[in-house]
Amino acid sequence: MQTATIRRLLGPPAVVGVLAGLMAAAPAANAKIVVGQSIAGVKLGDSQAQVKALLGKPSNCDPSCGVHARVWRYLHGFSGVIEFDAGGHVHSMWTGSSDQSTSKGIHAGAIGKPGSSLADIKAAYPSATCEELPNSGGFASCDVFTHARGHKVDTNFLIKAASFGVAEIAVSFAQ
Repeated sequence: MQTATIRRLLGPPAVVGVLAGLMAAAPAANAKIVVGQSIAGVKLGDSQAQVKALLGKPSNCDPSCGVHARVWRYLHGFSGVIEFDAGGHVHSMWTGSSDQSTSKGIHAGAIGKPGSSLADIKAAYPSATCEELPNSGGFASCDVFTHARGHKVDTNFLIKAASFGVAEIAVSFAQ
């Protein structure tokens, strides 16, 4: 399991709860996920200014939303997190918005709308490397590796329960 996936899983429970409650509330018109490149138009390597121009001001940041903020959280629209490197450029991002989908239709779920299944991911991306945890109720993580901007890139599809399907989709420079 990749480091970015583990970080997302161990994030503050309060933020995860708030995100889960708001995911269905804010549609992002015409938003797409480009495997190995971007989510909602935000591309790996984009500057903080470019992200703000696309998505607006973040809901909250770590540390506070100043020049040195490394983690931006969006509770509406994008419904996820963007992480920046020391130079202020996007190095990873994830979304749980059901309004975001890949060109092959893989998407996260929302209340009353299950996300794509593990079988859907495997059919859409045969090269995906998937790991299912036994006796977990369907917890699985699938990675599709590509290259962009001279780096290996991981697009991760995280399933927290088989009955819900994909909960989060992340795009990040691989470590």
